[in-house]
Amino acid sequence: MKTKQLAGIFLAATMLLSACSSPGGGSSSPGTSEPPAERNYKDTVNLVMEREPASLDVVNVSSVPGVLISDLIFGTLVGKNAQGEIIPELATEWTQVDDLTIRFKLRDDVYFHNGAKFTAEDVKFSLDRGAQKGTTTYSVLQNIESCEIIGEYEVELTLKTPFAPLFNYLASPSIGAMYCKEYVEQASDDKIAREPIGTGPFKLANWVPGASISFDRFEEYWGDLPTYQKLNIKFIAEPTNRTIELETGAADIIYNVLPTDMSRIEGDSNLKIEKALSNEFVYFTLNTQDEKLKDIRVREAMACALDMQAIVNVAFGADAAIVADSLISPAIVGYKPIELIEYNPERAKQLLKEAGYENGIDLEFSTADIKRFVETIEIAQNMWKNVGINIVSTDISEMATYLDKASRSEVQVGLNAYKPSSGDPDQALANWSSSRKWEMQCNDPVADQYLLDGISEYDVEKRKEIYSEALDYLWDTHYQIPVAFTYNIYAMSKNVENTEEFAAVYPADLAKVVVYE
Repeated sequence: MKTKQLAGIFLAATMLLSACSSPGGGSSSPGTSEPPAERNYKDTVNLVMEREPASLDVVNVSSVPGVLISDLIFGTLVGKNAQGEIIPELATEWTQVDDLTIRFKLRDDVYFHNGAKFTAEDVKFSLDRGAQKGTTTYSVLQNIESCEIIGEYEVELTLKTPFAPLFNYLASPSIGAMYCKEYVEQASDDKIAREPIGTGPFKLANWVPGASISFDRFEEYWGDLPTYQKLNIKFIAEPTNRTIELETGAADIIYNVLPTDMSRIEGDSNLKIEKALSNEFVYFTLNTQDEKLKDIRVREAMACALDMQAIVNVAFGADAAIVADSLISPAIVGYKPIELIEYNPERAKQLLKEAGYENGIDLEFSTADIKRFVETIEIAQNMWKNVGINIVSTDISEMATYLDKASRSEVQVGLNAYKPSSGDPDQALANWSSSRKWEMQCNDPVADQYLLDGISEYDVEKRKEIYSEALDYLWDTHYQIPVAFTYNIYAMSKNVENTEEFAAVYPADLAKVVVYE
């Protein structure tokens, strides 16, 4: 019988994480000397992010702001440290009985924000609810055959099939959040979404739609309490206005700093910037069920025609992204660099000629109304035109509209970004599955087999080999054209400390950040 000390074998992935050694990691370092005794903690911390979540019911949350805020409110059975290793959270230990059975022992000193005590009943309720009501992300919980209550503080999960990524998913607040059964059963859907109750270090105090959301420290939190008592989050879409909030002292921390504002912030001795490569992967997507794009020569020609370094420098900024050299970010378990596609317009023309398009090919493009996406297609369109690839129509819409169009196989050439919250390659490569009716529509049995093998293999090294082979194979199909891996870029007052995990871990752990007056 294997205990939590052998959980790395079950996770089959966590030791592969390389995110925290990525270029541009946070400047703060663990182990620094204690601050002078006369320094006082701030009671209130003010943070500014780009947009507010539509809901804080995490079974319906997929946006980055929603996940970040949910992490303050909800607890998970397990967590991750800065090295990507699974650590105890609401579960104190676990035993892998066999490939299909895992038994968790729970903390007996955890309370929800409404005073209810956290028990095995809440675990079963949360996992069952996620499997039944959740979005596509939550469908991973459907691989749980049953959650049996063994005792007041013990549960046993039985899986339908071996599932190596399970702990990485359970550590993500967007999947593994624990709900209060008593509260959810009595509350309306709207109340659950707008007045969430969890076991996390902060409890919701006030939400002003379109403007801000505020939290109070949860004094009965089972873990180490944050050093500050109140957290105010303001929503400001305009990046420069976020920077002004920081410069004037109205904000202690701001998210999503533009490269154009970085030098301005770096020139202020009262401020600092931290960044680390994120989980995000930006890519062009090619619908392989389309008659023109079924031909791999056309897809490869489209890739060869793009000077990707020039695109990334202009559309993203050299300080904000790097050219993607794989199909998953270096911040994802199992990342493997692959030789970049050579910018070669002459080869692109030759491939088009071989495919029967010597006189050019007409294609339609779609994407979401996001500035960097719009700038990317503007540059790419000119490069493609130079080799005879003509984008004859461009549909730029809201993200929800674009995704709906993609799900109906109506996107011929698209541009999107994916940010898998679990850090597991299974989620990072989920779009390649034939069951995922998304932009590529690849329906590739070889890709499906790699994904199945990857989730079924518990051995760390063997799982690494599977994804290594998978990435080589998928790269050569040209179903996607890799564009960029982006950085998380934060700016903050010089009085903000203990941010080594804040920059590198997704989501950033705000509860551990220290802010001095």
